[in-house]
Amino acid sequence: MVIGDLLQAGSGYAETFLEAVKNTGSGTSWRSNFSGPPAGFVRRMSDSLINFNVEISPESHDPKVRNAFGKSYGNAELEASIEALIGSACRRLDLFFMVGFPFRITRRSWKRSTIAGNCFAGTAARKSFSHDRPLAPFVDPGSRFFEEAERFGYRLFYRTLAEHRQPC
Repeated sequence: MVIGDLLQAGSGYAETFLEAVKNTGSGTSWRSNFSGPPAGFVRRMSDSLINFNVEISPESHDPKVRNAFGKSYGNAELEASIEALIGSACRRLDLFFMVGFPFRITRRSWKRSTIAGNCFAGTAARKSFSHDRPLAPFVDPGSRFFEEAERFGYRLFYRTLAEHRQPC
């Protein structure tokens, strides 16, 4: 299982990782993407992995909300990634929309995101699922919420693995 976005460290890192996985003949991998992976990378995943599932966290249907969180891609790019994944060997695609982000504080915005998530996921209902959840139970290390916690109104209790392992 792989947690985190392989592309966050750069395409060279991601390519090296997928080549190593391909050489081991490993089976299933679960990936989280902070943005949708490009079609070429989806093809590379299909070539390297026997089975794989992908999770994309666009945070909202609204590019304005994504941009406020530092994700500067539009719905066209997201839709292209979804299409590429649905047409690939990907067995399951989860789309995560979050509540509580800047500009997403109205009931109307939440409803629109829920409807949009279902529409995005509806293009391949048997292998695509949309989730609308709060950011919990922890903030992903490496994400903007983790790196700039105070800016987004979060107070982190722990930053290192050793700190997380300490008894409460």
